[in-house]
Amino acid sequence: MVVENKLVQTQHMIETGLCAWPSWNELGVIARADLIAKWVDIISQEAALGKLAGEMAKYHRHQAVTLLGDEKLMPGPTGEVNELYSAGRGLFIVAATDADQSANTHAIVAHISAALLAGNTLVLALPEALQHVLLNTLHAAGVPELVVQGADESELTTLIESPKVAGVAFTGDEKMAQSLNRTLSTRAGLLAQLVAEVSGSALSYVTDNHFILRFITERTRTINITAVGGNATLLELGGGDH
Repeated sequence: MVVENKLVQTQHMIETGLCAWPSWNELGVIARADLIAKWVDIISQEAALGKLAGEMAKYHRHQAVTLLGDEKLMPGPTGEVNELYSAGRGLFIVAATDADQSANTHAIVAHISAALLAGNTLVLALPEALQHVLLNTLHAAGVPELVVQGADESELTTLIESPKVAGVAFTGDEKMAQSLNRTLSTRAGLLAQLVAEVSGSALSYVTDNHFILRFITERTRTINITAVGGNATLLELGGGDH
């Protein structure tokens, strides 16, 4: 009965995160960046996280605004506008081994900030003390409680086995990363993304200039202004006597 109740709670958490995702995703990069800026100020003063964690979140905020802040105009035929923009993938699980090490804590902050800025919702499956601090500071910064939720570390396998989860942001050792990747590759449904920092104190992965792009999907928007109600004179171009 206890196992069944935990399974129900886990599935409810996933559904809750997915329900919160559309509104968070549609909020836009700049609005999300404003919330992360508030988070930077809060965690920089938090003893359990510190100034370097704040600098990590600040860095990814800058990259998000730079890389994703503006929609890109693409070439198209006369009378058509094509725009390239980004969207979050959905719900990500944030997990770690040896999460209490300072380097790993900074990597976790990088994963959280990049994933949120990209437009994803999160479930944290981290050690209780660290998770408590992260959740409290995020919610204090104005990030909605349904956008970032907390789960027990023991629920990690159940969470990532769900075909509704878009990916896992993991910090830790390579062996665990490989195990997570096997689990994700053998499950049914959505092809999930594993974003793994396994370089230890070097933090070479999460400090990559384009790290945030691991958390997005690209979308295009086409506006055809030759349609009824648009600029009808464009239809006459090249029409001759017809």
